[in-house]
Amino acid sequence: TYAARFGSAGVLRLDDLEAGRVDFFDSYDTLQGGTSQRHQVLGELRHRADGHESRLATYATLTGLTLRQNFTGYSGSPEGDRIEQHNDALTLGLEAHHRRALPLWGRTQHLTLGVELRHDRVDGSQRRLRTVDATPYADELDSAVAATHVGLWGELELRATRWLALTAGLRADLLTFDTLDHLAAGGEGLRRQAGGIDLGPKATLTLSPLDALDLYLSYGRGFRSPQALSLGEGESAPFTTVHAGELGLRWRPLDTLELAAAGFGVFVGDDLVFDHVSGRNLAAGPTRRLGASVLAVS
Repeated sequence: TYAARFGSAGVLRLDDLEAGRVDFFDSYDTLQGGTSQRHQVLGELRHRADGHESRLATYATLTGLTLRQNFTGYSGSPEGDRIEQHNDALTLGLEAHHRRALPLWGRTQHLTLGVELRHDRVDGSQRRLRTVDATPYADELDSAVAATHVGLWGELELRATRWLALTAGLRADLLTFDTLDHLAAGGEGLRRQAGGIDLGPKATLTLSPLDALDLYLSYGRGFRSPQALSLGEGESAPFTTVHAGELGLRWRPLDTLELAAAGFGVFVGDDLVFDHVSGRNLAAGPTRRLGASVLAVS
């Protein structure tokens, strides 16, 4: 469990900085920042027997966040553009999997089946505060969200020969959303329910031409869930598709040294970008991320 209080410098006008009217570490608004807290309890059971391994974990998490920020000064309102966001959430979850050894092709293969259950209840609000005295003058968001996630997955690890291995898996995710917008319908409130299903495959091919050298190629398709308040009544939730791939190698030249290098790419079908004026994430279209990593472990 923990709690924190923090400050935030925000942003500065470039012309003020270049003219020397403010220092690089100054702030126009000394009240920017917020508080956060997180309380979590976790219970876990593990069992191992001849060729079998099982795990069951349950958890509960309670979080709270208050955030005050101002990215645009007075450009949106003569009373100031300070935003105060508040978010309280309760998360209940369960994760379980069972891994079993299977004799196949004269070698030991492995099959893993798993389930993930999660339920979130979130209360969120956003309002505008006057810069002079921090008095609220406009409510922009006041909502409650109940989201349920059920995930089922399976993974098969196959080693055809000493130098060739394949890991393939498939995951199915069901998400449902129940949202209540307290500000809609003239303040009477509006409830909407929606949901959707996503299937995500993944695979990794590993070549080991030498005992100390592994070459691998991985691919996986995943998703990012939609923003709950953007969904309409009865809508089939539009998941954002994410494709990810990685090509790399691991080399162990010494018993006490491992070297690794990899290149990766991630393609997001419809990404989000933070809008400093509204204080919310907005759709930004497809994006691509390419990169590489190098690692040495001794």
